[in-house]
Amino acid sequence: AEQNESYTQGACEASEWTKIQAHVSCKVYAYQNESIWFTVEGEGDGMALNQLSFDVFDERGLRDSTEAPIGASFDTGSNQLRTFAKGRGLGDCGNEGHYTWEDGSFKLLQWRQKPNCDGKYRDEWPISYSKR
Repeated sequence: AEQNESYTQGACEASEWTKIQAHVSCKVYAYQNESIWFTVEGEGDGMALNQLSFDVFDERGLRDSTEAPIGASFDTGSNQLRTFAKGRGLGDCGNEGHYTWEDGSFKLLQWRQKPNCDGKYRDEWPISYSKR
């Protein structure tokens, strides 16, 4: 219970470490979480963390960036990160991003976004951006 109280107060808890980045979960909502990501350089007292930023698209379809993606998960095998921000619990609206780790940052590969909650799920969402 004490850990959940710290989340509701906005405190960050380290949740996952890799050689590429540190992932820190900061806010937990009813069905998703917001996290910040860092590159890790050095060791011990000489360790430095550099916060990463992610390209996203706003509700009007304009390119923007965030330092705290929602619903982010990293696959160490493919070096890809996926984000999924639900507009509501059913997951039939919101946005989804696919990124690849390249040259010390996450590069956006694809962005899907659907502001209208109408029962159509992610595989039917329009693609707002695709690098391919």
